[in-house]
Amino acid sequence: MKSISGKFLALAIASISVLAVPAVAQNAPQFVLKYAADAPGPSVNAYTAAHNAWMEEVERRSNGRIKFQRFYAQSLVPSAEQLQAVTTGVADVAPILSSFWPAKIPLSNVGWQPGVITDSWAGMMALRDLIKSHPAFKKELEEQNNVKYVAGASISPYGIISKSRIAKLDDLKGVTIITLGGSQSDWLKALGGVPVFLPSPDRYDALQKGTVQAIVAQPVSVAVFKYEEVAKFFYEIELGAGAQYIAMNLDTWKKLPRDLQIIIEELEPYSIEQAALKFQYEGAQKMIDEKMKPAGVQFTPATPEDLRRSKEVAKAVAWEKWISANEARGLPGREIFEKFVSLYQKYEAESPFKGKFKPSVLN
Repeated sequence: MKSISGKFLALAIASISVLAVPAVAQNAPQFVLKYAADAPGPSVNAYTAAHNAWMEEVERRSNGRIKFQRFYAQSLVPSAEQLQAVTTGVADVAPILSSFWPAKIPLSNVGWQPGVITDSWAGMMALRDLIKSHPAFKKELEEQNNVKYVAGASISPYGIISKSRIAKLDDLKGVTIITLGGSQSDWLKALGGVPVFLPSPDRYDALQKGTVQAIVAQPVSVAVFKYEEVAKFFYEIELGAGAQYIAMNLDTWKKLPRDLQIIIEELEPYSIEQAALKFQYEGAQKMIDEKMKPAGVQFTPATPEDLRRSKEVAKAVAWEKWISANEARGLPGREIFEKFVSLYQKYEAESPFKGKFKPSVLN
């Protein structure tokens, strides 16, 4: 009997020890962060799938001390209000499509200059380096907008999907085209196009009704928003990718214990790799093969002459305008642009996806 009692006592002590671990974990503070995106959820969209992979890894490495409450498809705030939502804390975290807010985050738009990025991983890495090292970015993000860079995000290189075939740059003249604004619009306008801006939910109807004739888009967004149903031509002008970021409300960031901040900082490269992998290197081709080609979309590659001319127009019009506009604001526009290009070329040479896409020609 004595030995049996001893066994029961040992089991009881072991049980108490096992129960004590969850008790400690339960007492640790948990941070529930609201994530807001204008795009549909990860099951249908490579863009948010990349963000979700990053959020899941943050949750895993923090042992559940950070949880994300996910709001997709503008269910928390409209796309045009995402930056303001993170600034004010309505959302804790959101992808910042910087071309939406050229006046509020002008330097962040360096990653959206047409004709610069062909490798989205390299573009995100270059932008990350600039944001983390240049004091002008700290002022733009943290001091002026109360947000902090926490992860990379990107859009793969753009083409133009249209209702009528565009086979050369001259075919853009007089064509009403939805763009993301900013330098992209400047580029199209210089080539004779008529750029307009519409929020994502309104673009399909405008294209279907003929209010617009084309949309600057890449294969993932074409398939997600089903543009291939109403437009059957894709002009591969290699307009360039867009490098951007996921931002966190700065007050939210400051509330996180340092060990959780370190986890997020250490996952920055992971977020960039996932964004590049899911959106460009896997997602784009998957959408071409599974959605666009079966729908009858015809692909027209740009001629070498049109690519050369396209780059010249981008440099003379979009790049120089962006540089001059920022210099007029008292910002180091030329320094930032030249540093971004230099960093991009460095990372393009180091890219884990090197060779999958044509190198960017920037000299």
